[in-house]
Amino acid sequence: MWSLEAIFEMPRGNADKKLSRSAATLRERVLFELAKRDQEDCAATFRAITEAAAVAMNVERVSIWQLGEDQRTIVCKDLYLRSENRHEHGIQLLAEQNPRYFEALLERRVMDVDDVRVDPRTAGFADYFAPFAITAMMDVPIWRGGHLYGVLCHEHTMTPRSWQPDEAGFATNLADIVSVALERSARSAVEHRWDAVLDAMTEGVFLFDAKGDVVQANATARNLVERAGGGERFEERRGLIDYVDVNDRPLSVEQVPLHRALRGETVRGEVYGIAFRSTGARSYYRVTCTPLRSEERITGVVQVFADITEEVHFERLKRESLAVLAHELKTPLAITKGYAQHLASKVSTPEWLSMLQTIGRAADRMDRLVSDLLEVSSVMFGRVVLSREPRDLVAITRALVERTARGTVRHKIELYAPDPAWVMVDPVRIEQAIRRLVDNAVRYSPEGGDIDIAITNTADDVVLSVRDHGIGIPVDRQKHLFEVFARPHGGTPYDTGGLGVGLFLAREIVLRHEGAMWFENAEGRGTSFFVRLPRHDAPRVDGGRSLA
Repeated sequence: MWSLEAIFEMPRGNADKKLSRSAATLRERVLFELAKRDQEDCAATFRAITEAAAVAMNVERVSIWQLGEDQRTIVCKDLYLRSENRHEHGIQLLAEQNPRYFEALLERRVMDVDDVRVDPRTAGFADYFAPFAITAMMDVPIWRGGHLYGVLCHEHTMTPRSWQPDEAGFATNLADIVSVALERSARSAVEHRWDAVLDAMTEGVFLFDAKGDVVQANATARNLVERAGGGERFEERRGLIDYVDVNDRPLSVEQVPLHRALRGETVRGEVYGIAFRSTGARSYYRVTCTPLRSEERITGVVQVFADITEEVHFERLKRESLAVLAHELKTPLAITKGYAQHLASKVSTPEWLSMLQTIGRAADRMDRLVSDLLEVSSVMFGRVVLSREPRDLVAITRALVERTARGTVRHKIELYAPDPAWVMVDPVRIEQAIRRLVDNAVRYSPEGGDIDIAITNTADDVVLSVRDHGIGIPVDRQKHLFEVFARPHGGTPYDTGGLGVGLFLAREIVLRHEGAMWFENAEGRGTSFFVRLPRHDAPRVDGGRSLA
C-alpha cells in the first residue's frame, strides 16, 4: 500500500510499473487516502485529487472545471501537469467554440472520447488540444447540491486511448469525492461566517452537551468562562460559580437554568445573577436556554447570556429611591392633612373652610399616590406577603360591586355569578386587584353605561371577567399595558391622571396567586379584562357538608 504522498513523489517510470502490476489496488488506495483527508480546504483537495488521478489513471493532465451559471462557459479551477509537476487554473472555454461538447456535457453522463480529433463532441476544441498533443479525453460530471457543478477531466497525450469501464468507475468515484469536498467547503464557509457572527455578538452563546459540558462557545461566552477561572466541564463549574435570583437569593441546583433545560424545559429571558467565587464579584444576566432534542432524547442545550448588570443596578437604585421618596412623603402629607382638618374645625368663614377642604382633598390624593408608590416598591422588592385562605370569589366581588355602585350614578354594574367560586387567596390582596379593574372600567367609560362582571367555574380554574363599553385602549399602547407607570391614555383627552401602576399591581397580585391576567380590546367600544385563579375545594362544615 502507498500513501498519497508516496504516489505523488514516485518517479513516472516507477509509478507506471506499479500501476501495471496492480492498477486496481493503487486506485483503491488513492480513493481511501482521498476520502479520509480533511476536505474543508477545497483548493487543496482539488490539487490532491488531480495529482492522485494523474498517477492512478496514468495520464498527463487532470483538471477540474466549473460550469458557468449561463451554461455557456466552463472555467478551469485546477489543472495538474504531471510531467512538470505543477498546477494551473483560470482557462476558460466557450460554448460557441464547440457547441456539440456543451450539448454532451449537459446530458450529464460520462464522456469517454478515445480520439479527440475525430469525435464530434470534441473536434471543435482542436485549437485547445493540438498544442498539448492531447489525443484522448474522459470527462466525468461533478454534482453539488443536486445540480451539475462541472466535470473532472482526464487528458491522455501522444496516442489514442481506449477507456475501460473500471477506469470510468474510478473516475466517477473521484468526481464524488470532489462533490463531497465542495459540500464540506460550502458548509465550512457557512460555519465560519456563523462563528464570525456569534463572536461579534455582545451576548454570550454556549452549546452544552447532554452532560452539561461546554461543546462550543462564542467570544463573549469564552470570556465568561475565563472570568470564572474555568468551568467548561459541568462538575468543575459547580465549584466556581453560584447562581442567585434577581433579588440575590441563592438558587438550588434544580433551579439553575441549564439544569431546567437539560430536563426539557425552555427558559426564556429570565434574569439571574452569577457570583464568581474566585473574586467575589457578581453580575446579572438575562438567560435563555433551549433544549436540543433527537427524537425523544435531549442531546444538548443552547444557552444565551445577555449581561444586564448595569440595568439591574439602575433598577435597584430606582426602586430604592422610590421607596425612600414614598416614605419621606408620608410624614409631611400626614402633617398637612392633620393641620388642614384641625384648622377647618376652627374657622367659620366659608371661603377659608373651602380652601382647607381643598387642601385636605389634595392631601388625600397625594396620600393615595404615595400608597401606590409604596405598594409598587413592595412588589418590586419581593416584600409582598400573602395570607391565603379558602374564600368565595363571588362573595368578595359582590361586596366590592355594592360599594363601587354607590359611588357612581352613570354606570350600571352587574355581577353574573350563579355559583360560588372557591379559591385559595389573600382576600385583601385579591380584592385590591379586582377593585383596580372595576375602577378602571368606571374611569374609562366617561359616558357611563353597563359594566358587566362575570365569574365562572371551569374544571381547574375560576375565571373572572370585567367588561366595559368605554373608550378602549389605543392599539399602539397595548403592548406595555401591564408595565409599571404605563399610562395608555396619557396625553389624550381621556387622561385622568394617576401614576399608571394600577394594572401592574393588579396583575402582580394575580401572578403571586399562581393565576393569570389578560385582556381583549375593541378600541372605541370597550375592554374586557380576565383573571384566572386556581380553583379550590369548598371548605366543609361540621358533618362533612360542603359550604358550596
